[in-house]
Amino acid sequence: VPPVHKDAPSFYMAGIFCPIMFSGLFTSFSYMHATYISGQVSTGTSNKSIVGNKVEAVPQYISRNGLDVLYKGFSCTLLQNFTSSSFSDALNTVTAPASGAKGFTPAYTIWDFNTSEAFPYLRHCII
Repeated sequence: VPPVHKDAPSFYMAGIFCPIMFSGLFTSFSYMHATYISGQVSTGTSNKSIVGNKVEAVPQYISRNGLDVLYKGFSCTLLQNFTSSSFSDALNTVTAPASGAKGFTPAYTIWDFNTSEAFPYLRHCII
């Protein structure tokens, strides 16, 4: 077994010793409860109250979570982004018109996986 720093996590895989430099976990979370407490919006021929409606483009939850792993000059990051549903207009229109200019935006999750490798022999090159 090759020597490795005493605090570095490691594992065995198919008889090969693999030291890992574990960067860590990270997270960010936000909670927003945005509603109108007063106001009206013109709907062409009349005004409609928006009291109690959710503020447009303000999701209630946004969460970002990830994991970083480093091994020698190689690194990888896994990132999960979650955004809860929101409305795109003050009237909180559920069914979007044909133009798509307003309506309900459903919750969604995006996963991102990123890898990189350092090339130490290129460190002193000028490109």
